Amino acid sequence: MDGMYSETLAGLILDLLAEEPMSGFDLGRALAKRHGITFPDGEGLLYAALVQMEKAGWIDGSWTEGEPGIRRRLYRLPVLVSAGEESE
Repeated sequence: MDGMYSETLAGLILDLLAEEPMSGFDLGRALAKRHGITFPDGEGLLYAALVQMEKAGWIDGSWTEGEPGIRRRLYRLPVLVSAGEESE
């Protein structure tokens, strides 16, 4: 992500995901409702931010099945393991 807008967007996404896992669509709706952020040229910036955040390890994404036959990518904060714990 590049620039202050993208950094602010990432912070808002992290705040929303701290509450609950969300799809990109739901994140877009929450950003519009809570912060008045809209994407007039489509949600490409939002999805680009999600891809970059996932690559950086800031968020985790997994495909889920929503309504019958509709797949969506659900994003959540990663589960952090403390230094004294072992991951399975």
